[in-house]
Amino acid sequence: MEYDFHKNLYGECEAKLSMGHEAFAAWLNEVPCNAERCAHFLVLAENSRHCSTESTDEGDAYSLSFHSGEVHISAHVLTAQCHIEDDLDFYDDELGAHCGLEDFIQLLQAWSEFIIR
Repeated sequence: MEYDFHKNLYGECEAKLSMGHEAFAAWLNEVPCNAERCAHFLVLAENSRHCSTESTDEGDAYSLSFHSGEVHISAHVLTAQCHIEDDLDFYDDELGAHCGLEDFIQLLQAWSEFIIR
């Protein structure tokens, strides 16, 4: 998983992640940008290492699920059934993704370091 963090013109922290992990970037850009929130998610991730059951954190816009060394993220959006022309694709890359637990922990640690600078 590759990522890049920067501050926009307004000084707000923004994340950009590699293809297939865009939902994690959208989630980082949605959650409050503070060290306490990062610490909360790091605790959840660490706890999932020692727990064989699935745990889920329901946020306002996204859900994070921890299970068997994997982290899954999914957006809380209603996907309406609509007709899309045959030559067009529906962009849903920011609606869901998954990664390994270690990658998620490294991402959160790097994000936490970036936002407190």
